[in-house]
Order: sequence, then C-alpha cells, then structure tokens
Amino acid sequence: MANITAFYFILLLLFIGIISSLLYWTLRLGISPTPTSLKVREKLVLSLPQSVNGEIHELGSGWGSLFSIISSRYPSHRFIAHERSPIPRWFSIITNRLSKKPVIITRLDIFSVDLSNAGLVICYLYPDAMRKLAKHLADQLPNNCWIISHTFHLSGWVPVTIDTANDLYKTPIYLYKQPGRHNKTACQLKHSA
Repeated sequence: MANITAFYFILLLLFIGIISSLLYWTLRLGISPTPTSLKVREKLVLSLPQSVNGEIHELGSGWGSLFSIISSRYPSHRFIAHERSPIPRWFSIITNRLSKKPVIITRLDIFSVDLSNAGLVICYLYPDAMRKLAKHLADQLPNNCWIISHTFHLSGWVPVTIDTANDLYKTPIYLYKQPGRHNKTACQLKHSA
C-alpha cells in the first residue's frame, strides 16, 4: 500500500511540476505553446515556396507540430526549431528522435538567433511578438528569404500571398519575402521608412 501511495505522490509532484513550468513560461513569453491545427498545417504546407535557399528556422516551435511536416517538404535543408519553454521543447525532442527527422531543436531566444543563413522562417507568435519580430527580421534576414506565418501578420510587411485555411476561424496564412536590407522601400516596413 505504501508503494502505491508513494507512486501516486510522485505522479502528483510530476504533474504539478509540468503545470508550473507551462504556467511560468506562458507568463514569461506572453503566450502558451499552442499547436497548429491539422487544417492550418495542411494549408500552410501548400502555401510554402517551391524552393528555399538556406536554412529553415521555426521561431517558437512549441510542441513541434509544424517542423515535423515542413522538414519532410525540404529534406535536404538544415532545419532548426527554437523553443524556450522546456516542456514542449522536450516533447519535441523526444518525438523528433522517434520520427528520426533531422531537426535541431534549441532553447535560444528567438531574438538572439543567427538568421544570416536563413532561406525560410516559420513563425506562429502572438501579435506583440510579431510586431517586435517584424523589425528584427528586416534587420537580420538575408535577401530573398521567405517568411511564413499564420493567424497573426508581420506588422508593416506586405505579404506576397495570403491564403486561408479551411478551418472554423478561416485562419489566414501569410507568405512574405525579404527583398533585402538595402532596399527598405521594397520591404515596405512602415517603421523603417
């Protein structure tokens, strides 16, 4: 009987630890790790550019629902997923190893990631982070790098295309292209004009 009680006590502590970690990182980062729905993932894959020159970075990869399918689309590219919250990051690491996808998963802050070799950036972040990210991407990305996001747009950027997922919310999927740091008018960033 004592062994069963100890087992349930350990499970309770583990559960409290997981919930506490998720809550702490939700408050610290401003958003909970939310997986992308199946219908949005399906439409997003169809919205991806045919070719990408450079590394692929997912900024805020959460539970890994996007990188698992996007890495299959570009099997010869280096794919790096960045997630600060430890529980979803560890979940992603475990599922990534089980699926044997060649994805590197880091805990780097998305605003400190070196994007100088990026050919595609994927992001699904909350509106305030997308506003901050818009300037960061304009300053960091190489010429002709693709950016794809869903639900929330990059503030001040003009998308190349906007697709709509066939889900309850008609989720928008935005595809952008970095025209180059030396051509800020083409980048159409309001705050850099």
